[in-house]
Amino acid sequence: MKRNAPALPKKKNYYFLAITLTLTGIIFGFSLAWLIKPNPVNKEDGGNVASQQPSPCPSSLILVRETDKPLIGPLIFADVATESQSYDALKDELTQTIDSYKEKGMISSASVYLRQLNDGSWMELNGSATYLPGSLMKVAIMLYYLKQEENKPGVLNEEFFCKKPVSEFPKQAYEGESIQAGRDYKVSELIHFMIVESDNLAANVLSQHLDAVQFHAMFDDLDIPADDINDLDYVINPKEYSKFLRALYNSSYVNPKLSEYGIKLLTQSGFRDGLGKKLPSGIIIARKFGERGRGRVSDFSESGIVYNGDKPYLITIMTRGTSMKEQAEVISEISEEVYRKFSRN
Repeated sequence: MKRNAPALPKKKNYYFLAITLTLTGIIFGFSLAWLIKPNPVNKEDGGNVASQQPSPCPSSLILVRETDKPLIGPLIFADVATESQSYDALKDELTQTIDSYKEKGMISSASVYLRQLNDGSWMELNGSATYLPGSLMKVAIMLYYLKQEENKPGVLNEEFFCKKPVSEFPKQAYEGESIQAGRDYKVSELIHFMIVESDNLAANVLSQHLDAVQFHAMFDDLDIPADDINDLDYVINPKEYSKFLRALYNSSYVNPKLSEYGIKLLTQSGFRDGLGKKLPSGIIIARKFGERGRGRVSDFSESGIVYNGDKPYLITIMTRGTSMKEQAEVISEISEEVYRKFSRN
């Protein structure tokens, strides 16, 4: 029987294979080059594009973390230690303005802290000077109770009885509505009166029920000199005080819901002079003023977040003089100069 001859293997098309491999290599090369090439910087947004290569962490970066957690260290603030040189011209202008008001006798001193909240750049004038904060510390009391609410939901609904004060509170140059002695108020109601109306009676009731140890711990967490709630001689500088508002804006000390709650109250302030007096009527400002006198000398200050479009900034101005009305006018002028500067950029 005749056997069929075995089938020979087909010849491979080496020419087609070579072309395929060559084309694949070319495509891969172009793809790799596209992936690793540096993306162009958009000049309109200042070069801050997500596709840029990350820069090394600056050696002057200061990190502030909560210290009462045994296994984690929640980040509260991240600061570059040095001021931004981009504010040099503005500093010169503000210095001239402050000097002119000193010559007129409207103030004896003034200090300014300014911070762009979206990029962290900052500047200060006469930054080491300290002032009596007065009602500015009502924001600290609010932040304390917001932290208590976060740790133990329901605190804002607790009720405190308002007793008639033993003695009258110092007369304020700027006064709003007040709670009435002889009845119960929810903590949330007391905070509202304390912040929106700057009510001393509401602040007094809240201060009587806070835990001094935990209150001091909050200052330690925020890297602010500790305050004794009953110390009438406590002083603070603008940069230190600004951390209260930064913590709320960043939602880095209490959760976003409670941070927004606090900021919203600050935007409802009944105070109409100072920071917002000379700004456009539509500008939203989360703000708190404070006044404290010693004899004929008074410290009048204000701190606020100005929601200037997509470039919100924080500004704290502290002044010393003999007329709180005139000091508030100085704050208005400084605030307007800063706003004009940022609106041009």
